[in-house]
Amino acid sequence: MRTTDTVGRGTANGELVAGARVGNFVVKAVADNGLMLRGSRRFAMWQFMIGLVVTALGLCAWASVLRGDAASTGAHGKVLVFPIAGIVWMLSGFLLLGDVWQFDATGRKFSRVGFFRFDTLPADQMHSVRLTALPTNLRQRETLVLEMIAGTKRFSIGSRRTSKPDAMNLITLAERIASILHLPLETSGELVSAPPAMRERFALLAAHPQNLQRAA
Repeated sequence: MRTTDTVGRGTANGELVAGARVGNFVVKAVADNGLMLRGSRRFAMWQFMIGLVVTALGLCAWASVLRGDAASTGAHGKVLVFPIAGIVWMLSGFLLLGDVWQFDATGRKFSRVGFFRFDTLPADQMHSVRLTALPTNLRQRETLVLEMIAGTKRFSIGSRRTSKPDAMNLITLAERIASILHLPLETSGELVSAPPAMRERFALLAAHPQNLQRAA
């Protein structure tokens, strides 16, 4: 695959260039007949560090319970949940470091290579590319989420708050993947707090979901 010579973090217009952030990934290569993503090292290290802290808190709670400290009455839940959750976070970060996802227009297939896995999925076994707008609530701000749907499987590319300029990259990437694999692009939700250009582009996709599905 020929790559672009441009290296950067993308633009507010959602230009996909090598080095641009897209959810949990960055663009590794762009070509007329495909696209390649690799796991974001920054995001992977953030996941690993969060997992390390959570695991440490769980181990501290475990030690407190074993010592029979009076303050450890409410620590039993942490003993069970925190170490497991922390290990999952660290493992997720480690696996993301080795992830390379490739989308091939010529063979109409999606390939995923990692430290312990190699998957190739033909486009005719996939259902759609899905772009979801999650509303602002007490737990999170308005967020775009991008994933690919294949039966009961979901391949998550990641999420980005719409207040971040590079959230537009997720919209561009959704369009690009749908075009490469000849898949319909589904949207759900509504953007309210996003910049006007992002709201208009998302609304256009919601109004014309089949425009990106090429004839196979």
